Amino acid sequence: MAKAFSIIKRENLVTGELCCEGFTWKKEGDEEKETVEKLARKLNTSERVISRYCFDEVLGMHLLPGMSKELVSELSSHVFSYAYAVCKKEGKKETVLYLSLFKDMAMRFKNGIPAASIRFKDRDYANPDYYVKELRIIR
Repeated sequence: MAKAFSIIKRENLVTGELCCEGFTWKKEGDEEKETVEKLARKLNTSERVISRYCFDEVLGMHLLPGMSKELVSELSSHVFSYAYAVCKKEGKKETVLYLSLFKDMAMRFKNGIPAASIRFKDRDYANPDYYVKELRIIR
């Protein structure tokens, strides 16, 4: 897709856990600060003390391969309220590997990762450290 997107994460300051909360268009400087402050205001007072929001990865949105540039440009001009992220859990940190508008594309990407499946007694099982998560856009 023609636009880059930033992943917004919420950090629990007590446990150190970092998880994805949403995504937004790539913002810079003061816009990032305003977005983080806006999200913090939505938390109740007890959560404000132990949590904070931050921007982490910047990713491009992935669409179906082989789309024409005109179609990609048209889709980029619209606002989508949800996207699907392929996430990897490493300890207490969640990393976004892939961002797509379509859930089936995200599932295909996850299934294509060799580490996303575990072989045990001649059977393949899904690795719980890799999963697809629905993220909402934060304006």
